Amino acid sequence: MNKEKKSKMIKIVVTVVIVVLFVWVFILYPLGYFHKNEDKLKKAAEHYFEINYTELPEKDQVKTLTLSDLSNEKYIDDLYVPYTKNVCSVKDSWVKVRKEGDGYKYYVYLKCGYLSSAVDHTGPEITLNGDREITIDKGESFQDPGIKSVFDKVDKEIQKSEVSISGDKVDTNQLGTYKITYTAYDSLDNKTTVERVVKVVQKLSGVVIHDTDKRGYYTGNVTSNYLRLSGMLFRIVGVNNDGSVRIVSAEDIANIDYSGIQSWLDNYYYAHLTDKAKEFLTESVFCNDRLSNADLTTTECSTKGTKQKVGILSAEDYAKSLQDHYSYLYSDTIVWLYNDKSDKEAWTSRSYYVGSDAKYMEFDKNYSFGIRPVLTIKKDVLIQGGDGSIGNPYTLGDLEKGKPNDKY
Repeated sequence: MNKEKKSKMIKIVVTVVIVVLFVWVFILYPLGYFHKNEDKLKKAAEHYFEINYTELPEKDQVKTLTLSDLSNEKYIDDLYVPYTKNVCSVKDSWVKVRKEGDGYKYYVYLKCGYLSSAVDHTGPEITLNGDREITIDKGESFQDPGIKSVFDKVDKEIQKSEVSISGDKVDTNQLGTYKITYTAYDSLDNKTTVERVVKVVQKLSGVVIHDTDKRGYYTGNVTSNYLRLSGMLFRIVGVNNDGSVRIVSAEDIANIDYSGIQSWLDNYYYAHLTDKAKEFLTESVFCNDRLSNADLTTTECSTKGTKQKVGILSAEDYAKSLQDHYSYLYSDTIVWLYNDKSDKEAWTSRSYYVGSDAKYMEFDKNYSFGIRPVLTIKKDVLIQGGDGSIGNPYTLGDLEKGKPNDKY
């Protein structure tokens, strides 16, 4: 044999040896070691039931012993992942014994690192009717959609009646998150649980529409439209055409001359709202048309400004809120409206003026009167608490806990 052939033969032999060693070291030996551990686990369970034979299951029942159970009671020593000091999973490894015919059969599932037993260890698949998360409005009726099917890869189809249902009873009159749990087992007692979440919510816009008999705005001497936002008390005015909700401060925030209103609202008032509160707000268009005495009772706006983050109410807003000549918007203080009468005069409102039954009066724009800022809340914002009364106003979840050295 020449040197070239001899060299090739040596390379082939070396390659074969390396492959054999690789297969032995990384496949055969770990598998053999793992199967010995499976056998140890089975024998430990058999020994347990030799002593505790009264715990053996009856017909159609399954008894499970985890590796943790057997280890804690000293029936078995720690089992290790091959080539490591890592112990096999004591939580996920188990032996199940089931009575079959006149005897008992042991099923072993061992999980050691990347190695695990081939025995069936997964529960059946539960498929629900409807969504896993359901959101309903407060006061709506609710009926659990139930289960569509239950299927196990070994036992095949399982009767839906065998699924147990537990968890919270959904109270649609109480805001909150409710959880319904569905539990099923296969013939080897492998367990599956599926959870459905039911959220009972209350949209601010929906409450306004309901409380106002679908008008969309409050009228008269209403006392159920209080809301707290950014630590301040507001009155809910109504729902805009786009579903957003307009609110107005329940009291004067400052005294400003007419020409300085918008600058103060934008650069001071809005800037000092909490960041969390601002997440609920959107821009809105406000009515700021010029009105004469004869126009003060109109509910239709002829001139609207551009979108703004914050504004004030107009005479049209007051007119829409009237019921039997009264409105919750009228105050004992003099407050500016967005409407002016001329280049020099603008309209104000209050419950009454001395010597007059009028609800509106024009004043020189250089006077300083009260400001009640108006904000617009995004559509679909949820109420998180409260009942709308002055003692328990609606809240939206914007409350932030103060921290030391906070500026405001």
